[in-house]
Amino acid sequence: MPQFDSVTFLPQIFWLTLVFFVFYMIVIRNFLPGLTRIVKIRKKRLEAIQQTGSAFTDESNSTNSNYENLLINCADSSRDAVSGTLQDGSIWLKGSLDTLSHKEYPVLNQEFVELNGKIRSKYYILREVIKIGS
Repeated sequence: MPQFDSVTFLPQIFWLTLVFFVFYMIVIRNFLPGLTRIVKIRKKRLEAIQQTGSAFTDESNSTNSNYENLLINCADSSRDAVSGTLQDGSIWLKGSLDTLSHKEYPVLNQEFVELNGKIRSKYYILREVIKIGS
C-alpha cells in the first residue's frame, strides 16, 4: 500500500506541514483581521440600535404617561366645570322661584291664557276669512 510506504512517508508529512503552515499564516494575516473588523462593526451597530431602541421606548413610555395625565386633568377640570354649572343653575333656579311669590302664579297663568285665547281667535278669524274668500 502506498500510504504506508516508508520512502514517501516523510516527504508527505513535510509537505503537509508546510502547506498547512502557509495556509494558516495566510488566513491569520489576511482573512482573520477583516473578519474581526466585521464582527466588531456589527457588534457596535447592534449596541447602537439597542441604545436607540431603549431611548425610543423610554420616550414612548413618557409620552404615553404624559398623555394619560393630560386626559385625567382634562376630565377632572371638565367634571369640576359641569358640577359648578349645575350648582350655579340650581342656585339661580332656587333664587328665581323664591323671588316669584305664589300669588303671582295665578296672575301670570291668567295672562297667558288670555294672550293664548287672543292669538287663537285671530287665527280662527283669519282662517274663516280665507275660507269665505276662496
